Amino acid sequence: MCPYFTTSTSPMINHQQPPSSLRFNCETASIETYHCKDCNFQTQLTLLLKQHIANHEKFTIRNYVCDKCAFETHFSVKWLQHSIACFKSHNSVKWHQCKACPYKAKAKANLKEHVISKHLRDQDINWHHCGECPYKAKLKRNLLSHIKGRHMDDNRIAWHHCTRCPYKAKHGSTLRWHVASHHVDAPDIKWFQCRECPYKTRHSFLLTSHTNARHLDAKDVKWHHCDQCAFKSKDGSGLRRHTTAYHVDAQRIKWFECEMCPYKAKQNSHLKTHVAGHHLDDYDIKWYECEKCPYKAKLKTNLKHHVITRHLDEESIKWYECKKCPYRAKLKRNLHNHVNSRHTDHRHVKWYKCKKCNYKTKFKQSLGNHINAQHLDEGDVKWYQCKECTHKTKDSSNLRKHIIARHSDEGKIKWYACQICSHRSKQSTDLKKHMVACHLDEKDIEWFKCKKCQYKAKRKFHLKKHVETWHSSGRD
Repeated sequence: MCPYFTTSTSPMINHQQPPSSLRFNCETASIETYHCKDCNFQTQLTLLLKQHIANHEKFTIRNYVCDKCAFETHFSVKWLQHSIACFKSHNSVKWHQCKACPYKAKAKANLKEHVISKHLRDQDINWHHCGECPYKAKLKRNLLSHIKGRHMDDNRIAWHHCTRCPYKAKHGSTLRWHVASHHVDAPDIKWFQCRECPYKTRHSFLLTSHTNARHLDAKDVKWHHCDQCAFKSKDGSGLRRHTTAYHVDAQRIKWFECEMCPYKAKQNSHLKTHVAGHHLDDYDIKWYECEKCPYKAKLKTNLKHHVITRHLDEESIKWYECKKCPYRAKLKRNLHNHVNSRHTDHRHVKWYKCKKCNYKTKFKQSLGNHINAQHLDEGDVKWYQCKECTHKTKDSSNLRKHIIARHSDEGKIKWYACQICSHRSKQSTDLKKHMVACHLDEKDIEWFKCKKCQYKAKRKFHLKKHVETWHSSGRD
């Protein structure tokens, strides 16, 4: 026996043949020792040396580069596939043209998938149904990907491991996403730039989603409609998330469970958000820092929202406008909250109810804040402590408001100015309160009315105080 290693049958057979002048004599010949050039590691197996180098901090991945175009990749198989396609493209490829749109493909199978995905009516499609949940797919490969991601036991999956960190993925495409997002140096990133705005991304499909969501006219959008309610989405992934969140029975869902607390989520991304927000120490988090102020966030989306709300010029923002009143918002979720709060019949609202008291709210975040404030034991509360004073709070947003109000230089604050008078405030919510209190016509205000007397208020907080003062059980 010797340390010789190979993954192919033929070389092993040749290796085991009797020694001759033309063959390596594994019984007598000395074995070469391989050394790492960056440290003292040494081994007699090239496989172990490769694994060691792959995990070495100074190791840099060299891309496979196409000699006919600018394409490059970390993966030899992808490079080979591209090289074949690129060679054919330079030698009069026969394109397969879609009859319904400008799309064209080099492979007839790709055109067939395109037609099924984009142009066939739902009733004309031979759907591929999942046997474990209500999921269905237009393409068989999408169903197989769904089963692997949602229903297959982890020990049966051939994981795709990152060579630079402990990350692993169920799908090769997910691993490529990870590598492009975390291990490619900034100068080597191939950015996909939006032609209509400054948005850019590392992934082409995200640019497509952005274009559909932000720049397409409603009449040009192919909407994905939910077959169980009035919901519609501009992309299929949004419809799938909606279906999972609202129409799949809880017992049929593969939950993503937190290993540190009872929290569980229907979406893996929600679990990651939870872990980053509640269980990771600050020094373990990859912070996303704002280039224009000291703000930093645990989630990239939070940084994006911060930049939009705090640093973008008014003319650079694509506003989300309410169809029923003059309200407009910089973020889509704020418009959604406004519509739920102001224009949705209470009978049609999905209420988030507290399991320990009669509290209910239209907003999931408000329910979480309520539970933290009212029902958690002191030892279980994660306090947010101000570094400048003794102030602490159970809500991170309240800490940010405190810092802006108490400890920020006025010259560095972005003030929210009233367009009608000289009033200005440090918080957009305070400006909204000012507008309601001072400038809105009474007919445009949604009054909060007391059920026991004629009192009405412009703010829900004032109605609550009125009820506590005049109609509580002690006073009645």
